[in-house]
Amino acid sequence: VGGRLAPRYLLPSWPPLLLAAAFAARALWHVPGRMRLPARALCLASLAAAAAWGALFAAQLARQPQNAPMAAIDRRQYLETWTAGYAIPQIVAALEAEAARQGSIVLVNHDQPRLAHLGPTLYLRHNPQIAIRTVDLRATDAGQQLQAAGGGRPIYLVLDDQEWVAFDIAARFPELQLLRRYDNPHGAMRFYLLALPPK
Repeated sequence: VGGRLAPRYLLPSWPPLLLAAAFAARALWHVPGRMRLPARALCLASLAAAAAWGALFAAQLARQPQNAPMAAIDRRQYLETWTAGYAIPQIVAALEAEAARQGSIVLVNHDQPRLAHLGPTLYLRHNPQIAIRTVDLRATDAGQQLQAAGGGRPIYLVLDDQEWVAFDIAARFPELQLLRRYDNPHGAMRFYLLALPPK
């Protein structure tokens, strides 16, 4: 990314490294003779250190993501400038509540596979009260496409902050009602839940 190698791109190397470590640990465990006891102690210490580090990272990421030991480039992308999945459960619950209240709703996604669209789609695609449609919000007739996608039912959209700015939502779609803004507690990125009442 920009000439820098992000640590997450090294993740494919972890399975073979872990496999090699497992073979090494197995070999240490079966060292014969008087070196068996120190070799087994080294094996157990290595396994305990790896398990402890993994557990510590997982616990920190679950409790306080902003303090997890991450590289700066990963922290910036996943915790500070992106949503990192924050508020997806609340958005899903809000859409399910609206569907139950209204009887049937339409969730419209932009045509790009961003988290703002993937998360709600994955969790709501089997709900019979929620129809999921796709509209290219860049299109000049996107407003008409939105109305047509609803088919007389209330329309809801979930957008992220970059889409809100890039599509100039407030100016181009003044009929959309902002129901709620979901801020990332550790950064600047946010989600928006919007509604378009049927005409």
